[in-house]
Amino acid sequence: MGSLNPSAAAASSAINELDELRISILLDPTEEAIHAFRVGFKKLRALYRMEGMVQHQQQFKMHRNLKILYSAAGAVRDAQLLLAFIKPELGNTKLPSLLEEQLETHQDALLIRLQETGAVRADDAPIASKLANWKQSSHNKYEAFFNNKLREYIHLSEHTLYDDALHELRKLLKDILYNHQWLLKTKRAVGKIAALPIKEIDELQKLLGDYQDMVVRASVIRQLALMPALREDAEVLEAWLTGAFRKQQKMRMDLELPIRSLQHLFHLHTS
Repeated sequence: MGSLNPSAAAASSAINELDELRISILLDPTEEAIHAFRVGFKKLRALYRMEGMVQHQQQFKMHRNLKILYSAAGAVRDAQLLLAFIKPELGNTKLPSLLEEQLETHQDALLIRLQETGAVRADDAPIASKLANWKQSSHNKYEAFFNNKLREYIHLSEHTLYDDALHELRKLLKDILYNHQWLLKTKRAVGKIAALPIKEIDELQKLLGDYQDMVVRASVIRQLALMPALREDAEVLEAWLTGAFRKQQKMRMDLELPIRSLQHLFHLHTS
């Protein structure tokens, strides 16, 4: 492990932490463990993307089994969050019981995936070999990587921002935040990277996350409201969707200023 460069060593530790979380979920699939696994995966994925682009101008690929577990855990986590939101809002309808059935199905699928995939450790020969080949890159290359991310944000934010584009903006900002954290952890967040407007980036990605949550909830409830099993609750669900539209409309308007403000900060940073 001592021969690995800082990013490879960080990736190695993160892979082993994910495997420990895999075991934890297999023994007791708590919401906290599933959430921690998903966040850990996304952080590791960001590091793989950055190192691949910095070293070879092509993103490194993560182990297939980790992707499978991430997807299965995501289905469970999304169902848990939706159910937690629905119960106080629409607890008087048949929707919670329907979602509980879906959650059980996703949980069963996750346990099957956990048993099928097995351990993914950093000392597994294929993974260890790839990490050993990660090269030490110059600080200029990391600065160029972040500048490209900022320019990508600027370019995307200059066009009409439909919901899918707003989601892409958030993913960009999360990538910047996660990789900034990796460089902080490995004591390489210096120069222009240290001057990134991290506070403003984090504030906007949280607002975008809240908006995306509302978009997803409304979309799912709209689809479920058409199901015959929920016919008796049609009026209640229709009223909720009308209210959700108004909330979403206000949230979208409130996003405009921080999106433009961050665009301006990124222009200054890359000039």
